[in-house]
Amino acid sequence: MSVRPLRIAFVFSTRSMGGMEARAARLAQLARARGHEVAFGCPPGSRLDQRLAQYEVPRFGLHIHGSLDLVANIKLVRRLRHFDADLLMAFSGKDYWMVILAGQLTGIPVVLNRSTPSPLRSLSIPVIKRSDAILAVSQGIKNLLMAQGVPNSLIHVIHVGVDTAAFSP
Repeated sequence: MSVRPLRIAFVFSTRSMGGMEARAARLAQLARARGHEVAFGCPPGSRLDQRLAQYEVPRFGLHIHGSLDLVANIKLVRRLRHFDADLLMAFSGKDYWMVILAGQLTGIPVVLNRSTPSPLRSLSIPVIKRSDAILAVSQGIKNLLMAQGVPNSLIHVIHVGVDTAAFSP
């Protein structure tokens, strides 16, 4: 039995390039390598955009100016409908509101990634509860989210790490 490739839309509105951005870019690259179709929304010309270009990841320009940027949300919804995405992923707390709203408007399941060990703003808790899943990079981050009232059933831990056996002398 063959499983059809997914059409995954990634969203990351930052212009900087740190660990979270590098992980998102690598995840998009790996998804493409596994045969999935990928579209990555990020600010054009940003360091993340440049990294995605190096990885040959298809991307589209996306400027999000705050959690309730309705113009950006309309553009994102149009792009998602055109791409016909099966899944929508976000990595940054500042993008969660926009991605959840876009997912609600398009009917596309939303997966949020959480790697930051800081509490979410209290206004964000009811919003992220509307996601379909939250991927935490550690049990500690899952515990932090649960302490803020996020249901255990939404949070899945996928550890990010290094295969130490590959580097063992």
